[in-house]
Amino acid sequence: MKSVNQNLPKISIILGNYNYDRWVERAVVSVLEQEYPHLELMVIDDGSTDKSVEILEKYKAQYQYWNPRANQGHYSWIKEASDRASGDLINWLCSDDYLAPGALAKVGRAYFEGPFDVITGKAIRWTEEGRFETELEPFIPLSFEDIFRKGLGLPQPSTFIRTELFKRALPPPGLVNILVDTATYLRLWMEKDSEISSYVIPEVLAHVQNHHKAQTVSQGLRTKEEIKKIYSFLASETKGIKARILTERNRLHHFLDRLEDIAAHPDKGLWKLLQLFSQYPEIIYQRSFWGAVKKKLY
Repeated sequence: MKSVNQNLPKISIILGNYNYDRWVERAVVSVLEQEYPHLELMVIDDGSTDKSVEILEKYKAQYQYWNPRANQGHYSWIKEASDRASGDLINWLCSDDYLAPGALAKVGRAYFEGPFDVITGKAIRWTEEGRFETELEPFIPLSFEDIFRKGLGLPQPSTFIRTELFKRALPPPGLVNILVDTATYLRLWMEKDSEISSYVIPEVLAHVQNHHKAQTVSQGLRTKEEIKKIYSFLASETKGIKARILTERNRLHHFLDRLEDIAAHPDKGLWKLLQLFSQYPEIIYQRSFWGAVKKKLY
């Protein structure tokens, strides 16, 4: 067992926090209690005004990187720490989420047997009050096109990526602040496509806290704008069928946003609706359009 431990990969975990003194200690302890032999824990407090820094300071001797700084946003702390990361694998935790016991050992052993570009597993999502909500099952697409047929089901706190690939796939500054995982995963698959080697651990690796202050919940309008920026940017980085798929998705999101606006203002009338369809005539022939409509209805 000793020789296996010596050959386990180094795993870089980035922990970012902003005003989550309610949960931050649980997050950092969930990493430290892994007792993983080759851990690089990088912690950034992004300008908290509550008791977060005081809590995090208690454990700073066990961090390989520690920076309590002024607020700069979600993407910024991931970028700052990942630029310095030296692990074979990398992942990040928002401080309202936490690792399951033994998660890193399972990931490390899987990489040792591989190695793999992407290792992922299940995640449990809890309500703000701590009640079980759902179990998030990972789905790894077979190709870039498969993402848009079946989805990209990677629970972010449970998904570990080879650091070299992660640094290449992380989008440039200014593109996103909230949907960092979406942009990074799409960019990774766009570049490597079906060459990605992956492994799904059929166990729970992390827990996700669903609450009203979570960025994807509290900043819904910004996420809608970011996804369109992501598709537009990625389309400019590629060509052929991938560029076409991304452009179609971008137009679909523009269409759906305008459709929601018309639905929210019935006084705009049928004419506005007909005018909208005339500007996006190809939309009704896309399977993704009818999938989006089904989601809205159900």
